[in-house]
Amino acid sequence: MQTKTTVRTIALLCASVATTACYSYAPISLDHLQPGMEIRAHLTGAGLDRVRRVPEQRFFDRLELSGAVMDVNKDTIALIVPSNVFDGAAAADLRRTIALGRADFDGTELRRLNRRKTALAIGGGALLLTVAIVRMRGSGLWTPSSTTVSPSENRQPVRP
Repeated sequence: MQTKTTVRTIALLCASVATTACYSYAPISLDHLQPGMEIRAHLTGAGLDRVRRVPEQRFFDRLELSGAVMDVNKDTIALIVPSNVFDGAAAADLRRTIALGRADFDGTELRRLNRRKTALAIGGGALLLTVAIVRMRGSGLWTPSSTTVSPSENRQPVRP
């Protein structure tokens, strides 16, 4: 039973290391936004009220909204944002489009993958995982099962 728990723990650690990514945010003006960009938008009070008018976002209480730019017009910017819906039996993750006026934004930041931090996080996680596996194998918690059979030292021919 201990081996199954150990293997599950290692599988969970592998999954978390594989999905690690570090992001950084850089300020960007509304004039430079393009469709497809991942941004974090800082909203004004009026912008927050407009976001709350969307049925699934009525309990939204932050002045910060993260999502992808869908469309940029002269006076509005449409964002695709994650939204959670609970119907009483199950929850569903959806993507909602929210159009806001340029005056509703207090500032925007472009989300970028920080390759150096991500590489360090994945490399460090892989190193820790390797050390954990080696220590477990050394202490007998997890030993590989061998399916090969070594040949017998003493062979005698079989005669009918």
